[in-house]
Amino acid sequence: MIPSVQKELEMKLLKEALTYKEASEKLKEQFNIIVKPASLRYRNVTLYKINRQEELRNSLQRNPVIKLQVDDIFGKKFSPCFDGDGSFDVSISENNVYSLGIVFKQRADSEDFVTWIKDNLGVGEVHEGQGYETSQVKGTSIFRVKRIDQLYEVIIPFFDRYPLKTKKKLEYPYWRELVEDRYILTLRGQAGQKLSNEYKDKFLRYAKIISQLRNTGRRKYINSI
Repeated sequence: MIPSVQKELEMKLLKEALTYKEASEKLKEQFNIIVKPASLRYRNVTLYKINRQEELRNSLQRNPVIKLQVDDIFGKKFSPCFDGDGSFDVSISENNVYSLGIVFKQRADSEDFVTWIKDNLGVGEVHEGQGYETSQVKGTSIFRVKRIDQLYEVIIPFFDRYPLKTKKKLEYPYWRELVEDRYILTLRGQAGQKLSNEYKDKFLRYAKIISQLRNTGRRKYINSI
């Protein structure tokens, strides 16, 4: 028989949209209650029936998680640069991995600038890539952000604050929605849960729309959607 106090604590933590592992660790650290993650999962499925994803969605509507800390000098410089040399990653690998992210590519001799972007945003990674065929400079410097929590908590707030102006302005809402849904489905990108068929269908639809937007001709500046 589980004590009523323990049940209340378990339900409270699950309503905070924690993973079962996170809830198990908190119970041990804060209340000296030892419960295996599998036991929490079983009780939630059979007894509590708390929809953690829905709890998280409601929480984010009340209190969005924003970890962006940049000034206007950086924001007004990087946003137009991304318009020209950045891209939203919405792809499916041969191993059936549904990938989201942003990619910003420059010539290798602009590595300091790319690193400056990473340092200001405080997320992502910089690595070397192949050079442009038309460039005499060998190699490229690439800034990439792939983690769902970083995309949702930093990159989305950035583009919401410093909007894009080219066709990417039309791509952004589709990419943004996919990131937000993934953030919620995976409980802030940490749960490692399988993606639902509904999400996969949306991913395919939106990937197709974004691809079509990219192939509609020359880049145009858009005043409104």
